[in-house]
Amino acid sequence: MQREFVNNVTHEIKTPLSTILLAAEVLNSEELLSNTIKRQQYISIIRSEGEKLKNELERVLEVSRLPKIGGHLKKEWISPFEQTQMVVSTYQPILDQLDAKLKVEWNGLEDLKLFFDRKSFEIIVSNLLDNALKYTIEDEPEIIIRATTKMGEFNLSIEDNGLGIPSEHLDQVFNRFYRVPISEIHHKKGFGLGLYLVQQLLKAHDSKIIAKSEEGVGSEFVIRIPMQFNNNG
Repeated sequence: MQREFVNNVTHEIKTPLSTILLAAEVLNSEELLSNTIKRQQYISIIRSEGEKLKNELERVLEVSRLPKIGGHLKKEWISPFEQTQMVVSTYQPILDQLDAKLKVEWNGLEDLKLFFDRKSFEIIVSNLLDNALKYTIEDEPEIIIRATTKMGEFNLSIEDNGLGIPSEHLDQVFNRFYRVPISEIHHKKGFGLGLYLVQQLLKAHDSKIIAKSEEGVGSEFVIRIPMQFNNNG
């Protein structure tokens, strides 16, 4: 498993780096010096691949810090709406590149506050959005982010119309390094760390995540965070 992880890490770093270097080389060609539209396309590729690389490296670093994370949480009153919007904005180049349709349903909860570690919330949403984009279908990809409250909990759902996960593997997707051994899914890029990291961060906040999926239809991941009363309003 460790050897496979090292191989995955090497592949995940080399692939976007090769794309970035190639795009940079093309940008430097005389042919593109006067072609503004083409230059913008290659700049978008560099931004998109750079964002992917940054996200993957951050994921590995955050997992390495997990044993200490419980004692280093800086809980404060945060706006899940604002934090989610900020994460979405960082993924805009990738959304544009995939021509993905993103629908956000906040259901009047824009002013809701959670007592949560800000960085942890960003990592959770980023990993779930990254996961949805990674396994979405190539034609007309669609992602829905939906916020609701139920029985004293704030629920944030990220749903995609992607490949879906076979039922026999659904309980294992939160295991460290686990990747679904189905050819259509396993060839997708990743270390098998994202969902594991999400679950561990939520556990540190006495929260949880639930996975729902149907093969060939798509997946939905729902985080459930207990709400607390803010005495300061």
